[in-house]
Amino acid sequence: MTSKTISVKEEVYDMLKKEKLPGESFSDTLTRLVKEKGRISDLAGSWSDLTEEELDSIENGMRRIRDSADERVVR
Repeated sequence: MTSKTISVKEEVYDMLKKEKLPGESFSDTLTRLVKEKGRISDLAGSWSDLTEEELDSIENGMRRIRDSADERVVR
């Protein structure tokens, strides 16, 4: 396997070092972190198994949050 050398600021190195798990290389750490990020399209269909009641509950909760934010902006 080929490898590349990259330069990172010391601050970034320290951040990566904190994220590094025992026995993990920096390459492993970077791979894990990038994969965890994911894409928004990966979420497509995530809620497809929720019941109508669960979806209504989520929608109502989001509406309450929006209404609360609107009230604070108006004040």
